[in-house]
Amino acid sequence: MKPGCCIQLVRQTGITSMFNVITLANCLRDAAHTVDVVCVEPVKEVVDGLNQGITVKGLGAGHASGLRKLKCRLEGALRLRRYLKGRTFEVLYVVDSWTLPTLWLATLGSLRWPGTKLVYHTFDWLEPGLVAQSHRRLERMVSQRADLVVNTDRARARMQQTFYGLKTSPLWVQNCLSRAVPIPALNERLRGELAGGTDTSQLRIIIYPTVVSNAESAQRMTWELIQGFRRLPESYRLVLFRRDGLEYRRCAAACVEAAISNRVRFLEPVPFLRLLDYVASADVGAIFYDDSKSSGYFMCNADKFSVLAACGIPFVASDQPNLESVTYRYGLGKCCDPRNSEALALAFLSIAEGETPLSVWKQRARKAFLEHLNFEIHGKRLVEAIGRLASSRAE
Repeated sequence: MKPGCCIQLVRQTGITSMFNVITLANCLRDAAHTVDVVCVEPVKEVVDGLNQGITVKGLGAGHASGLRKLKCRLEGALRLRRYLKGRTFEVLYVVDSWTLPTLWLATLGSLRWPGTKLVYHTFDWLEPGLVAQSHRRLERMVSQRADLVVNTDRARARMQQTFYGLKTSPLWVQNCLSRAVPIPALNERLRGELAGGTDTSQLRIIIYPTVVSNAESAQRMTWELIQGFRRLPESYRLVLFRRDGLEYRRCAAACVEAAISNRVRFLEPVPFLRLLDYVASADVGAIFYDDSKSSGYFMCNADKFSVLAACGIPFVASDQPNLESVTYRYGLGKCCDPRNSEALALAFLSIAEGETPLSVWKQRARKAFLEHLNFEIHGKRLVEAIGRLASSRAE
């Protein structure tokens, strides 16, 4: 890509809790491009982890439900259109499917901006039959009109090509952490806090770096994790993150019913860089998805792979094909059906107390991150693809 190419990232919501978007912006900036981020809704404009020189602008459009949602959407679209009119850029880089309704209104239905290339990058999956058909039609439209479509997994990309009638398969770029992100060392004080005591030398701490809250979060199977955890010895501790909601209350009740509340910590969500402190101070992680309602979870290529491996934490994952493939290819942990509580407990025990020392598991996970599961490895394809777009525009 030619030096000085201006890329305008557009997203409906902020990026402070989405380190994948921060990593993406940093990657483009590191490739010597000007990168500006505009978010339609109110956002924090000073973002931890974002490289110097990347600007973030929040347009302040509200978020609501019911009839007010349409008013907020129209207001956001008007503000976005005004903002884009006042900017000079060469690539309009649209992030995530929930940005599309506002973009459609802001561009008067074209989903493009005059004189620029269009990139559509989605981290999610619009499941046929589960999401509104109008939303999928909008994604189909932007995918067909975009100069480049980017997804996080080759299977999802191939299905997008089929469903949306695309001439070529979208570019897939695995959702990984950057090697530039500072990884904290194990913190004994924090480890004691997580375990509820000072001496943790004989304890094993399991951490699940996701948030349990409402009914939708049940798809990440925290309740099933608790059922497996209750089978583990007294020396094990479980660290979870929560917001109030129906699924959180179900999980908390399960801990009370199993008389393990003293061994399970429910913490408030923390900023991503702080989350790494917690992860690095644990022993084993977890990555679970219920794919019964979503083929997206069946095809998932979880960012938690990279987060846990970066901190040198082996894990137990659910037995979807992609999770099994990466887990066993790099020796990162074990896979099983999370609904089988006995198999789940045995998987944790085999990592924490099996024939292979836990220290070896941790070294292997860290090595896999440095050599394979980082954005520097996978992001090269994206930089090269956008470089070809810029070259074609110059010609």
